Amino acid sequence: MGLVVMPDAASLKRTVLTSSLVDALFARNPAVANRTAINGYSLIDGQYKPNVATFFVTLKDFKERYSSIERARKENARAA
Repeated sequence: MGLVVMPDAASLKRTVLTSSLVDALFARNPAVANRTAINGYSLIDGQYKPNVATFFVTLKDFKERYSSIERARKENARAA
């Protein structure tokens, strides 16, 4: 899960733009299988807000992500 929190006065349009940029980062990550963004909703506190976006990110199977030592070294959390 992930959360984008913009300043309190941010519009939904601005939040959608920012969450699109974050989604693009997830899309480029080879370990990510699926991703979903819900703009305007905070799962953390259950409120509808124009300045928040909630992300659900599903990773590929561990065996696929770490099929070799070289791949694990390049694609682990510390490598970024």
